[in-house]
Amino acid sequence: MGYTDIDDVLGSRKARGSRNVQPPTAGRSQRSKLQTVVKARYRTLPTTGANPGRGRASAVLRNIDYFTTRPDHEHAHRISRDLVMPEGRVNLQAHPEQRQALFERLAADRSKYLYHIVLSSGDRSMSEKDTERWATAVLHAQGVSRYYLAVHAGHTGHTEHPHAHVVLPRDTRLTREDFFALRKTGDLEQQFHSRLYRHLEESWKERFADQTTSSGGTPRGVEESESSDQKKTIDIQFG
Repeated sequence: MGYTDIDDVLGSRKARGSRNVQPPTAGRSQRSKLQTVVKARYRTLPTTGANPGRGRASAVLRNIDYFTTRPDHEHAHRISRDLVMPEGRVNLQAHPEQRQALFERLAADRSKYLYHIVLSSGDRSMSEKDTERWATAVLHAQGVSRYYLAVHAGHTGHTEHPHAHVVLPRDTRLTREDFFALRKTGDLEQQFHSRLYRHLEESWKERFADQTTSSGGTPRGVEESESSDQKKTIDIQFG
């Protein structure tokens, strides 16, 4: 059985035959306020056959292989991306033994549905780390405790839109309200991280200025090797 499209991704395109995901009472103007965009499709996993568990595992792994090895921006070569899970991360191409372990784990899973969801905040400036933090925060905020995620952003990007591919094995179908909640949570998480980043950056600049003034020079541990026309960045670790 093939996938059923639910909503198109990364903007305004509509897949042929797809159903728009929106809250039952929300109008078009209300939807337009949300920046987070979602594409989702699902398939019903096999429950019959000689070995339905292995059939399910093969279906999930084919999906995971697709988005962890998609080509780069120029489509010149494939990129081997990490697979992010709640319990950690793994590169399946570099560690075939862990791939086999994942296959056995998926074969034992009795989920009925397999969702492939693409999440994007709409912010083209997000790095690979930013996108991963944001996407996992959105999933955790929605109570999703089982997922397989790969990031397409920065040097691992596939398009100009940073986004995350997520595979969700589920026992029940997702509803319109679930998808609207994903979009709304995506906006809230993006706003929170943007405000937090600005606050930390301003605090850092204030401390830097205070130390420079009191010492009459550059504070210890800070090297100004960047040229004046280069953008300085701060790597902020969350959790």
